[in-house]
Amino acid sequence: MISVRNHLLQLNGNRLIPLFLVLIVLLGASCNAFKPITPGKPDYGQNDNNPDSGSNQPDLDPTDVTQPPGKVDTVTWEVEDPLKPPPNIALKDPTTGVVSIPMEKVTKSSYNMVVMLPFFINRVTPMGDTPEESQLALEFYEGVKLALDQLENEGVKLNINVLDTQADTNVVKILLSRSEVNNADIILGPITRDNNRIVARFARETGIVVVSPLNTRTDIVEQNPFYIQANPSSKTIFTQLLRYVNERHNGLQQVIVIAPEGRTGDLRVGYLEEANRLISRLPNPPELNTIRFKLEEGAVLDLTETLQTLDSNVVIIPSRDQGFVGFVMRELSLLREKHPTIVYGMSRWQEFERIDFNYFQNLSVHLPSSGFASPNNNMVVDFKRNYLNKVGILPTTYAYKGYDTCLYFGRMLRDYGVYFQGFFDEADALFMHSGFSFKPIYQNPGIPVEGEAVISQYENQLIDIIEFDDFKYRRVGRQKGN
Repeated sequence: MISVRNHLLQLNGNRLIPLFLVLIVLLGASCNAFKPITPGKPDYGQNDNNPDSGSNQPDLDPTDVTQPPGKVDTVTWEVEDPLKPPPNIALKDPTTGVVSIPMEKVTKSSYNMVVMLPFFINRVTPMGDTPEESQLALEFYEGVKLALDQLENEGVKLNINVLDTQADTNVVKILLSRSEVNNADIILGPITRDNNRIVARFARETGIVVVSPLNTRTDIVEQNPFYIQANPSSKTIFTQLLRYVNERHNGLQQVIVIAPEGRTGDLRVGYLEEANRLISRLPNPPELNTIRFKLEEGAVLDLTETLQTLDSNVVIIPSRDQGFVGFVMRELSLLREKHPTIVYGMSRWQEFERIDFNYFQNLSVHLPSSGFASPNNNMVVDFKRNYLNKVGILPTTYAYKGYDTCLYFGRMLRDYGVYFQGFFDEADALFMHSGFSFKPIYQNPGIPVEGEAVISQYENQLIDIIEFDDFKYRRVGRQKGN
């Protein structure tokens, strides 16, 4: 069973009607854990590993417009005394220092899950507005709660503790000393880059699995098989995108990459070139046909000599900049009658507002996505109805992510026990928004320590491919690593 007791807390638009500070009880607050911090939008650390990658917001795929909450349930948690199973252990080689996991099923009658998210309860005042920074965590958590209902129906026994990180490293360090965290079987969260690093180190030392639900960075951990990244990294997304292009278009010979000049463009072209070597299985495959272009006043992009006239051209534009994308798309659109073209872009294009979407339609735009909720899917329709009835608004991307992530890992605990990472090969799963196919990421691939490959972390390798068709998006494929 899920050990929760629900109490309804009404919200009026974005105004709190009675004391929203009751949430402090919900989140296991203590005087020390919830010290004030300096206001400001947190850096969630989910972008490319370069400083000029754009927005601080997660590189996700909004399927609905985010709306202020109409109402939200809150809960107080009653943690049952769990049966004492064999403790979670991180197996550390005393000679090499390499950490590994026992390759066996260690199951329990019930499991302890800690949810660590930046709710920013310390910024809430009676009759005040819900802090903007709280929305991500609240939306994700509402999805988690609906997943807990489903898991209870499936007989999964979970004891849940919910903690507010406030996106503050000092708060997180205090939370890690609490008994409910040290007795956890799995930690869901946190979100910010620095807090991920802190909790990942804790996981490596204690053998408690931590699932990073939204981070996409690849520089968080080393030698840590207890760290699981549920969102594919930018490198993985570009690799799987090129796999899809290679399979759909019978090779990469007709692929043209048009990238912005500068560090960001170079990084993403590097991802594509690395994927090209991986796919071709050759040490020195033919390089991708790449055009680097700087958008400036009076800029000219002449593609007539580059594009083919008989076959369809495949153009990849690894840029999030609306101005750059719009300019290149206009040039391609003008040439499309003599040079038919299919364009592959980036997930963030779904958020574009200042662009002519006729370009998207004319050029059959395809985007890689870390998840997509098809509006005609019966599970999505049911989830929207259920979410609307319970929360009072339509679900956002974060709500879908929260539901799918919690449901997947709740089932993993039930089926494989506390060392479920050793059974990822048996547990690929597709949900209404997200898909999961976790693979080990090796540190220094090809250079094993003491004859064994060292696992740096586990990462979700599955992405969706969505197409802009009839002025809306639809899923046309799913791609995962080998």
